[in-house]
Amino acid sequence: REGAGPKFEKRWAERKSSLASLAGFKFFTLLRRCDDMPDMQQDDGSLKRYPEGTPDYMSMTWWQNKKNFNSWRTGPAFKEAHGGGSIGGFLSAIVGSLMVLKTAPAPSMWE
Repeated sequence: REGAGPKFEKRWAERKSSLASLAGFKFFTLLRRCDDMPDMQQDDGSLKRYPEGTPDYMSMTWWQNKKNFNSWRTGPAFKEAHGGGSIGGFLSAIVGSLMVLKTAPAPSMWE
């Protein structure tokens, strides 16, 4: 949502995470789209705009292998990170995300 970026970034940076203790975990980062970079300027000097719905953020984890990733994705640490495993925690995470996000998160995988 418009203007919610700093709040989202703060919440993301201060979140509790057990990722570092998991087998095969390498790192986790949040990437923010920057529209005001010099390479975003068009020939007329105006800034190139992304199409409506283009995500502002990308959260990315790196794993040693897909087996380690799948162990995290199907295990308790994933549930904990996405609402604590309880219905109340899950709903709280969803409501908090809806207050900030324009669109639903979309996963992407690379081999």
